[in-house]
Amino acid sequence: YTGGAAAITNSDFLSNTAGGATGALNALGDVTVSGSRFERNVAQTGDSGSVYAGGAATITDSDFFSNTAGGSNGAFAVTGAVTV
Repeated sequence: YTGGAAAITNSDFLSNTAGGATGALNALGDVTVSGSRFERNVAQTGDSGSVYAGGAATITDSDFFSNTAGGSNGAFAVTGAVTV
């Protein structure tokens, strides 16, 4: 969790679980993800199994596999503009 922006490069987020929302990365600001993998992350009762961005999101050369959410948005949830 970060109260601001997040930049993630060449990272793996595997099998993380949150009792509420966002199983792997929760940022209140903009998010940039590059060359990363998000796999089997779970938000048990909320939204976004892997990534939540409170601002814009730019995602490049990254893979999302089998992420789930009890609410909606298994892969990612973004409140701003999205560039993939």
